[in-house]
Amino acid sequence: MNLKKKLMTRSNWLRVNDRSYVYDTIESSLFTGAVGLIHIKSVSEPSIKHYLNKAVKIVDNDFYWLQFAPKEKQFWLTVMFNEKEELIQYYFDITKENIILDNGESYFYDLFLDIVMLTDGNLFLLDEDELEEALNENTITKDEFVKAYEVADEIMSKLKGNESELREFCYNNFYRLKERL
Repeated sequence: MNLKKKLMTRSNWLRVNDRSYVYDTIESSLFTGAVGLIHIKSVSEPSIKHYLNKAVKIVDNDFYWLQFAPKEKQFWLTVMFNEKEELIQYYFDITKENIILDNGESYFYDLFLDIVMLTDGNLFLLDEDELEEALNENTITKDEFVKAYEVADEIMSKLKGNESELREFCYNNFYRLKERL
């Protein structure tokens, strides 16, 4: 098991046949880092995830993925929108490191643990088994293991009751970037 390097462009994503992508960097009191928007124009097949007996389609033709790569933080947020521009879910990757580049090629090293928040406010902590396996195989250190849970706990605490603020921030950036696609 190795740490995966994930690109903001998602250019290595085989299921996506056609896409467009724009990015920007932001420096404000709310957020400092990179933000990118992918318009997923066509896919070879949709992607559906299941959370508590609920099927959630996260990738299909004409979907959008908005990604936030915060500077000097250990998470990466992907916000998924359907073809009607309706927000589907928030997906937080806990990261070892985010590399923010001005040219739109930002990336992160995935630290296995993930958080999903659905639009109804339900939160899910995912891939704890992968994090444990990475520790057991010495892919990550005990400190990185502990830090992953600390970051996840902090995010989950901040999310409870604050979905409307996050939604507004995401939609503002979505529409701002969508104009440039």
